[in-house]
Amino acid sequence: MKTYFCWKCKRDMPFLDEYEWSMIEPHLKQGILDVQQYRKNTGVNLIAAQAVVRPEVMALFSKISGMENIQADVIFHHRLKIWGAECMFCGHLLRTPQAEFCAHCGQHAKPNNF
Repeated sequence: MKTYFCWKCKRDMPFLDEYEWSMIEPHLKQGILDVQQYRKNTGVNLIAAQAVVRPEVMALFSKISGMENIQADVIFHHRLKIWGAECMFCGHLLRTPQAEFCAHCGQHAKPNNF
């Protein structure tokens, strides 16, 4: 796990490597199914269902990252694999694996392949 600035969360957040993600992902997937079933059974809205069904995912993320009260839907976008490399100028993550421009510092963050 490494900490980077998350442009979606607007703060420094832990980003999970593939080993850590492999521990979290099954709980996230099961959580989606559990939320869907809970909503079907009770008729409550999405926010109410998430509050009841997904606390174990939040607890596991807290154990791995040290950050508490991170909602399960936020955890989905803190997987390093779905982000780009570190910018060679400022160190922030590029927003996608294909990105060449750093949205944080404005630099062309990957060397040209000529």
